[in-house]
Amino acid sequence: MLTGRTEAEKKITVKEQRYLCHCYVQPDNLAAVAVTDDEYPPNVAHLCLSQLLIDFTAQIQSKTWQNVQDSIDYPGIKTIFQKFSCPKNLDSLTVVQGQLDETKIILYQTLESILQRGEKLDDLVTKADDLSLQAKTFYKSARKSNACCSGLG
Repeated sequence: MLTGRTEAEKKITVKEQRYLCHCYVQPDNLAAVAVTDDEYPPNVAHLCLSQLLIDFTAQIQSKTWQNVQDSIDYPGIKTIFQKFSCPKNLDSLTVVQGQLDETKIILYQTLESILQRGEKLDDLVTKADDLSLQAKTFYKSARKSNACCSGLG
């Protein structure tokens, strides 16, 4: 299942023939999925899913949906899907909000990547320091060994 393979706070879109399957998983593992045709803009689909999850969690407590084995009736889904049924009719504020959300996700991913690189650089510096210490020890040892031999010649 697509939601099981999607990391938290990731928005993904998978194409299958003429259709796109959009998926978003929140940090609390609540997920939303929508299937659209390939002409529907993915950023608007993800904005719709984000809005759906925000409205859902505002109206239904997490303890209710976390322990459900079957399904939960959520009438608000119709309103949200109607709002997003024609992406051209969305107001510019909604579109900008979606772009900001995407930018925020990219920013978090970039910061995480930078932090990982910083850890790798720290490891390299430590290894370089160890190697430098070993080289100095080898140099001193070689000088002592050569000092006893240089007096013979």
